Amino acid sequence: EELLSNGRAAEAAAELKRALALHPYPWAQVWLAECLLGTGRSRAALRLLDLSLKKDPRYARGLVTRVRARLALGQASGALNDASRALKREPDWAWARYWRARCLEALHRRPEAIAELEAALRFDERFTEARAALEKLSRTAGR
Repeated sequence: EELLSNGRAAEAAAELKRALALHPYPWAQVWLAECLLGTGRSRAALRLLDLSLKKDPRYARGLVTRVRARLALGQASGALNDASRALKREPDWAWARYWRARCLEALHRRPEAIAELEAALRFDERFTEARAALEKLSRTAGR
């Protein structure tokens, strides 16, 4: 996680690949997928997330990471399904609400996206990405 947060996705990916060679844990596959997304390899990330979620289909972080991969590949409907499933598991998770809002926005469902971003901010009022997205959507929706 430290390598990823410091913008060192390639190093993080190498470490995770070594860990996965020893034990193919679903959480490690999700972290590796996040590394792949960070380097623009959305298809490879999606394949890895599909494998991970077969092992643990209710892992909310895996679902939200697959949302990101699917959105990057233009698969907004499938991404929305994953975001909704993640919220069933973790209804108070602001990031899941944020990504569900991004799906709704991609599907041109702006009023629902705005409501989802407002909900994300109720759970985490300092969530800067959600606040910025809400301000942008509110401007374009004429709110």
